[in-house]
Amino acid sequence: MIAAEAACSPDALAPHEQRRERALLELLKASTVDEAETADGYALRIAGRAPTLAQLGDLIALERRCCPFLGFDLRCPPEEDEIALRIWGPPAAKPFIRATFVERG
Repeated sequence: MIAAEAACSPDALAPHEQRRERALLELLKASTVDEAETADGYALRIAGRAPTLAQLGDLIALERRCCPFLGFDLRCPPEEDEIALRIWGPPAAKPFIRATFVERG
């Protein structure tokens, strides 16, 4: 069970936004080439061609509305064809982060 400080509010998104979020999460998972557990979350390396930066930005914007306890760092290292995404939150959020952003179903 996720503690109150790490509880999502799915109703913060309209039904069409929830569908968009699910599609973007699937794209993120399919495009992740590596993941590493960090002290407070996970660091992902994403294939640089898909999803696009705009799609990742859309996903982060949606997640910030329904899961405001999460933090995101999005980086595009120079001369690399991968995108780095770090997702973090309070300790109770780590299992949620793994299930939502890392585990492939």
